[in-house]
Amino acid sequence: MASDEGLTTKAAAGPRRTMRCALACAAALACAALARADEQDAELGTIKVIGVAPEEGAELPEYRVPYNVQSADGAAFAREQALDASEYLDRRMAGVTINSAQGNPLQPDLQFRGFTASPLLGGSEGLSVYVDGVRVNEVFGDTVNWDLIPEEAMAKMSLLSGANPVFGLNTLGGAILVETKTG
Repeated sequence: MASDEGLTTKAAAGPRRTMRCALACAAALACAALARADEQDAELGTIKVIGVAPEEGAELPEYRVPYNVQSADGAAFAREQALDASEYLDRRMAGVTINSAQGNPLQPDLQFRGFTASPLLGGSEGLSVYVDGVRVNEVFGDTVNWDLIPEEAMAKMSLLSGANPVFGLNTLGGAILVETKTG
């Protein structure tokens, strides 16, 4: 019995030695190839990265973006005479509804695609609001104070639907981008 066990151990050692030898040869060949590549100064070609920009202002027209974008300019805000940005979104953007939380018209909850941007804690947040590229959602609770966004200073507002990691955490339903006037 002892001699049979010795035969199986020696038989199993043969393929292991062969595998180790093959790995050692492969490692030596890889090192030689790297050394040869270092000696030759190979020039890399120009690499073009083509991606989808998060908004129309990044030299990409809205019709080329793979998600729905609704936009309005400053003249539309002046014609509408809305109380704040949330009221304008409710009146003119498809899929947006607002309701006055606790009967207060100055604290509206904005719902879009099942997600909420609210000044009160406890809602199902999921909309990110940016003014000139800076997120205005509060850190604690992800709330949005709509009255702090001056509608007189708005040059353009865009509503982007869908989850996009470009806009950060908790942007599950979409993003609202506000650009202000200059000068």
